[in-house]
Amino acid sequence: MPLARRSHRKTRTGCPNCKRRRIKCDEQKPSCGNCLQHRIECEYAESQAMNGYSSLTSATASPSPSPSNRGNTRALPPTSQVQSGSSPRPQASLSDDDVLNSRLIHHYSTATYLTLSDKPEFQYIWQVEVPEIAFEHRFLLPMLMAVSALHMCRKGLPEVRYMSYSYHQYETALKGSSLALSNISPSNCHALYAVSALAFVFELGTSYNHDSLLYREAGVLAPWIMHIQGVRTIMLSTWAHIKAGVLGTMLDSEPSGNGPLELESCVNEFVGYIETMPLASEQIIVYRNAVNELIKWSKMPYSGFFGWVCLFGDEYGSLLARKDPYALVIFGYSCILLRTGGPKYWISRWPEGLLWEVYGYLRPSLRGWLEWPMGELGMNCRQASPE
Repeated sequence: MPLARRSHRKTRTGCPNCKRRRIKCDEQKPSCGNCLQHRIECEYAESQAMNGYSSLTSATASPSPSPSNRGNTRALPPTSQVQSGSSPRPQASLSDDDVLNSRLIHHYSTATYLTLSDKPEFQYIWQVEVPEIAFEHRFLLPMLMAVSALHMCRKGLPEVRYMSYSYHQYETALKGSSLALSNISPSNCHALYAVSALAFVFELGTSYNHDSLLYREAGVLAPWIMHIQGVRTIMLSTWAHIKAGVLGTMLDSEPSGNGPLELESCVNEFVGYIETMPLASEQIIVYRNAVNELIKWSKMPYSGFFGWVCLFGDEYGSLLARKDPYALVIFGYSCILLRTGGPKYWISRWPEGLLWEVYGYLRPSLRGWLEWPMGELGMNCRQASPE
């Protein structure tokens, strides 16, 4: 006796694809099982947002409808609206600035960082740690690119745009760091210290564009001094955080020796001479404090000049801005620290240039006080300053 045929419930609500193929539809929504199995678009998805994979495969894999059924087939969206799950989206072309920025970051991480210190442990910080800080605090990033572009110019690369672009990035970094400085915190203090140090490097590298290394205009100290002085706010409020962070090894504040030979005795002798002058006691104290700070920083193993300029005090800075002769002599002694610490590649002939400038501002009776520092730098104080 033949087996009875198992009954099933007939339905008129299956998806159109299953109806056309005359197969049973499980009526699952938004896509029935048959359509999913054959990787074709299910008509149930008409009112749903289509995912990229199903819409793309329906455009390429679904059978063409017969003329009689073509009217029941829904038009697919334009391909520009469909995102493939298996094919990568076409990438937008990079702008010239994007390519230039990438090149500058590459140059910084492969070459420029080596110019920022002679010590391998510090070079590692500039190469690895500082860029990591810059990616988190974006105002530091354009300063890296500014110094990198300037380095490329100094290497004699033919593209003139690097110089103008370095100034553009420098100004961008200064604006961003000024905003960050008004909200200094344990989080951004490392980036602010790094941007100030690199601003000093940038000023060192562009000093030949100015008539004076020490002054920007009458009564106004050069920007590099103002940038270093700006670090004071960072150091006073977040010194412990910076010292404990990744930049800490560059900020060793423990004396490592006696400093340059004869510096302490020379500046103390000069202050003794100042004390014989008919000056207000308050002004003499300003000179004494500046000298004490200079002696202290001369004994630091690294960046003594940077630290002294940062902390020599507003009163002394005001005297120096007015070209006070005694303040100038003290500053002349500090030029020795530039020779013994800091990025030698960028410093170049700066100690000699600063000392010649100070020497030129002094009256003849005071120039003799600079005989020792000039001798230490191989300069003859009796010859005219070079052009």
